[in-house]
Amino acid sequence: MIKKRMRVCGLEIHPEKSKIVYCQRNNEKIDGEITSFTFLGYCFRPRQAKGRNGQCFMGLTPAVSAESASVFRRKIRLEIQNSNTTDLVTLSKRLNPIICGWYNYFGKYCLSEAFRKGINYVNLKLVRWLERTRKSVRRSLTKAQHLLHRIAMSNPEMFYHWKVGYMPVK
Repeated sequence: MIKKRMRVCGLEIHPEKSKIVYCQRNNEKIDGEITSFTFLGYCFRPRQAKGRNGQCFMGLTPAVSAESASVFRRKIRLEIQNSNTTDLVTLSKRLNPIICGWYNYFGKYCLSEAFRKGINYVNLKLVRWLERTRKSVRRSLTKAQHLLHRIAMSNPEMFYHWKVGYMPVK
């Protein structure tokens, strides 16, 4: 019926991009049913959610997709590799627009997934960058992590994700 109506309007449904998704309730599963889909960089799948009354339930909620996270990590990696600077301020000016865009788009829903799949990676790459550019922490991941933590505590406005409260751990 939908295909016929679309044809009347002069539109065509793409069979690979259109599908019926089963929105499971609680923990019930039906074999062979599609339970997730990706739309505009978000992966919609059953996740545990908390209602207004504080009770937990299963809901079909959005979070950053694996493909979007991969693109973000590749952008960060390339930006750090292509920067010929040893100055952290210069590096932050190059990375902040990317981080800000990521946070503002994917931070609306399921912020923990955005941090886990993206922002953690930024801090890891910054630690690795410090290891390469600073003699005092060369070949010591722990010392580089401590140095990044000290830098973040003394200048929390340097990187966008630090400014919104996601500081690197000691």
